[in-house]
Amino acid sequence: AYHMKAHANGTIDVLHDDQVFAQRTPGSLYFDVCCAPLKDADSISDIDAFEWQDNWSDREATFIKQEIDRLYHHTDKALFGALPLLNGSFMEIGHALFGYEQFMMNLCLKRDMMEHWLDKLLEHDLQILEEFLSLAGPFISAIQINDDFGAQDALQISPVLYREMFKPRQKKWIEFAKARTDAKIFLHCDGAVKELLPDFIEIGIDILNPLQTSAKGMDPEKIKRTYGKNLCFWGAGVETQSTLPFGTVDQIRQEVRERIELLGRDGGYVFATIHNIQADITAESILAVYETAKQTRVRGS
Repeated sequence: AYHMKAHANGTIDVLHDDQVFAQRTPGSLYFDVCCAPLKDADSISDIDAFEWQDNWSDREATFIKQEIDRLYHHTDKALFGALPLLNGSFMEIGHALFGYEQFMMNLCLKRDMMEHWLDKLLEHDLQILEEFLSLAGPFISAIQINDDFGAQDALQISPVLYREMFKPRQKKWIEFAKARTDAKIFLHCDGAVKELLPDFIEIGIDILNPLQTSAKGMDPEKIKRTYGKNLCFWGAGVETQSTLPFGTVDQIRQEVRERIELLGRDGGYVFATIHNIQADITAESILAVYETAKQTRVRGS
């Protein structure tokens, strides 16, 4: 079972069976995972011996049925499918299970083992996806997959490695989902990923989030012009690394207006900030974002 432990210095631990699983240090806004169960994996047999902890249960099925009844049948809200523990993630979940450095080295040094792990992960994910879509498929408008292939200034891995190892598994996941629901495929992928956008379109991704415009090469005007007929953009509404935390209210309002007018032209845009609004952002700045978004209408569509 999971439980939390607070220390006198302000550190908070999350423990699972008395092992520290995640930790938030004083002054931090986030918990960091600090347990990598596959960090010492050295062979295919080590991968096969790993026991997945997030298998489907009646608890999930009951919750989903209740939420469909509550939201789909009794409100005007659109339903968005986001599965637990990064289902549909291949790189991010690898960072968590192997540890970041070990995972990245394994991709190059233990290729056969990692190919096997990716296949086992896909098999595991599709079992959960089957159960989820059998209940939620007719009611959801979009379904989310997650993988931050980009860093601030470049891809985290080469395009060749992405196309050889990750793209084929993403494609199978997406094809499996699209055979069972009409929901759009939403990819959360931060960073400088311009080079991969044609690949994303090719494998059936419909929506890109967040369009991190502060990352290298992610100019919103150029990307909208080049890929706007094939991708819907969800995000990019205001810079969360600069304008939102450090800008004036007037600067925030101006950027929100400019982004909506640029990305909303001809449709294919869902307004949102680039990253989650952090806990240290003032209420005044948050209200400036949403008030301006509600007031702004796209001209020349």
